[in-house]
Amino acid sequence: MEADRDVFVSVHVSSEWGADPLWVVTTTNSVRTPCPIDAFRTRYGISAGLADELAGWDQAFRDTYRPNDPLESGFDTEAEAVAWDETGRRLAIRLAGELPDSVRVIYRSDTDEVVRA
Repeated sequence: MEADRDVFVSVHVSSEWGADPLWVVTTTNSVRTPCPIDAFRTRYGISAGLADELAGWDQAFRDTYRPNDPLESGFDTEAEAVAWDETGRRLAIRLAGELPDSVRVIYRSDTDEVVRA
């Protein structure tokens, strides 16, 4: 039955130390749920190249975590943080280009930026 069909609504691109960087919202689950990049690629058909770049971007952020001093975690310089943020924004734009037009893509940084509504 059509009402029970799970339809992909949006993806939020947001790197976090303890979760995957792609957060999916569907018609049957309106709560943003992290999705591993490989699972996202399989389910939604993004290219291997983009999946690899998203994984590298996410790993660059995860590498800034300092488990012995979490409050000191983060990029060493503002320039590194800005470059990482710009890369994430570009990847979100590429992701929007590989997904159906009906899917909303949001890049989550200091402020939420709708890449495609």
